Amino acid sequence: MEKETKKHLFKGLAIAALTLGLLIFIPIIGSIISERSAFQTEVVQEVSEKWGDQQTLYGPFILLEYRVATINEKNEVLYQRERALFSPTTQTITGSISTTTKKRSLYQVTLYNTDLLIEAQFEAQEKLLASLGIQGNPEITSKKILYGISDTKGLSEALALLNTPGKVFTLNDNPIIEQIPFLSLDYTAEESTPTAIKLPLKLKGSSNLQFLAHATTTKVNIKSDYHDVKYIGNYLPEESEKGKEQANSTWNIYQPLPLNTTSIRNLTFDKYTFGIEFLELNNFYSKIDRSIKYALLFVGLTFIVFYFLENIKNLKINLIQYALIGFAIFLNYILLLSFSEYLGFSISYVLSTLSTIILITIFTWKISKNKSSTGTIFGLLLLLYGLLYFLIELKETALLVGSISIFIILAVLMQFSIKMTASKKEEE
Repeated sequence: MEKETKKHLFKGLAIAALTLGLLIFIPIIGSIISERSAFQTEVVQEVSEKWGDQQTLYGPFILLEYRVATINEKNEVLYQRERALFSPTTQTITGSISTTTKKRSLYQVTLYNTDLLIEAQFEAQEKLLASLGIQGNPEITSKKILYGISDTKGLSEALALLNTPGKVFTLNDNPIIEQIPFLSLDYTAEESTPTAIKLPLKLKGSSNLQFLAHATTTKVNIKSDYHDVKYIGNYLPEESEKGKEQANSTWNIYQPLPLNTTSIRNLTFDKYTFGIEFLELNNFYSKIDRSIKYALLFVGLTFIVFYFLENIKNLKINLIQYALIGFAIFLNYILLLSFSEYLGFSISYVLSTLSTIILITIFTWKISKNKSSTGTIFGLLLLLYGLLYFLIELKETALLVGSISIFIILAVLMQFSIKMTASKKEEE
């Protein structure tokens, strides 16, 4: 009796050690997933660079450049050049975003075209100057309307004011703010800066589109034919409707401290951005990465059931056969990754899972020649892989459902262990 107990103990410890040893495959498979995911990122970036990258819209602004006269200790008149940037009191952006898909290599890249109308209201030029609090009468040397686009290559047509012939924006050669390309529309000394503008914008881009809440009041109403969107930046929409084929989003933002400043060089916009990100419809790499986190559970539960069956049914399963079963479980992840790049995640999951279940089931039958044992293993694997797919698709509630499911499985295994102990006592 004692000898038999020690035999089961050593066998159980050996199986536990084998289970831990098989975990070496998790980082190996993880590195393969990371490598393929990095290749996908390179492909997406390559297509985006040729179409239009992630877009952030900065503006519109009014830029005034002026000279201020000062008198030094020698009573000499000196002129100091200054610049001031003014935001609109009200900014309204309306329009639509249409998406398209470009296939490159194994991957599909989601791209978009915008059809927007930007409307802005500014204070009169005299009031803008008065807000600077400058003593005397400053001499204006330049006045411009500025509009920044993070990737100007995405412009589908010239940027021009609506219903104003000849008022076309040009790319500003002298960078106003580092790393942000601004297009400018110059006004002559005789012209006053406008108090209201309308600016149509047709722009190409990828991944996401962001706006700037720099005005006192910013209103954005965007319709998109892409339903799987995520809201990014510092402001969430007040209203958002996500249907099966489109998404409508509305922002109403009040900014008590609009971006009006003379410190232009040090200006940052990070706290003012908001917008939409277009999620990948078939991001199977993240799903496979999540599924591999359950690998230890799969191998452990499968080995435990085999161990119980071995003792209850008096089967003879050696460690090499346990190892082969573990290899088959890990091979399933490689099959899933390979198939997903061509067939998508769901179909690939069914194919790789059925292949693995059938392989292990046939192997079990060859070892045991026992229908009950074979059926138990088949049912266990079918249950585990079905549960895994369910957990991957759940996302937010995966932890709750997963923990309850594991608890139930543990309770069933406890009953198996009791049955195994009872059967041994009956034999004695």
